[in-house]
Amino acid sequence: DSGACFVSGKFDAMLQPKPLSAIVSSVDKYCAILANDDERMPKVRKAVSSVITSEGRVVLRGLMPNIVELLDPMEGRGNSSGTFTPPAPPVAHANGAEALRRLIFMIRALFRVTCSRSHPVVIFLDDLQWADETSLLLMNALITDTTIEGLLFIGSYRDNEVTADHPLRIRISDLDRMGFAKITSLHLDNLDVRTVESLLSDTLCLTPLMVRHLAQAVWQKTAGNALFVVQVSRMKYEKQSSHLVHFLISGGGISCFSSSSSQLSTMKDCCAFPW
Repeated sequence: DSGACFVSGKFDAMLQPKPLSAIVSSVDKYCAILANDDERMPKVRKAVSSVITSEGRVVLRGLMPNIVELLDPMEGRGNSSGTFTPPAPPVAHANGAEALRRLIFMIRALFRVTCSRSHPVVIFLDDLQWADETSLLLMNALITDTTIEGLLFIGSYRDNEVTADHPLRIRISDLDRMGFAKITSLHLDNLDVRTVESLLSDTLCLTPLMVRHLAQAVWQKTAGNALFVVQVSRMKYEKQSSHLVHFLISGGGISCFSSSSSQLSTMKDCCAFPW
């Protein structure tokens, strides 16, 4: 649909001390997309400005700079009618649970007035196994808000790192039990050797037979992990010294042979890397 919007964010184990990093960055991207929609912008600006308080504007500007574009730019200056709108009053000091409650309320208000079935929003969040508790709380608030229409969350996580007592697993179980949202789970296994062969065949524009030995070597080193398969496959293009595939043009045709025995054998198994 032409009115749909897709944004993404990624949690990082190194950024766990900074709560909300992934979800706030994705909402900031959403604000940027809205700001560049000339057709919707007047209506969006009026709606957002009506639900975000003066206190909220100051808080959200610090977290999501692009929201400034969605707010009434006449704040604190004379408007077209010649009257003067005073600047926002100082923000009341709030800490802990109260500050979080206000933040969640304002972000929910943002989606209530900008997200709809005619303008749906998809938020993809990667590596949810590293999501902080505050981010999970905000996500839960958005998912369970029945007044927000057209909002879809897609998340990915490493199930071997999410145990039964993991906060993410508990949140998902609670949502499923309460029935606030329809939850669909997909389990993705590692690629088998034939799938790796097909991927390399399509990537290199060669027949499956021509990449069979290379596919076997890549699969053995990556155990079929899709991310590692792609990274190893791209090494030929990114590192001139790592010629995983050699092309020999002769007799009007192209033949291919793999140097997997000489070079891939010197690589450590990707699964052993400290990712």
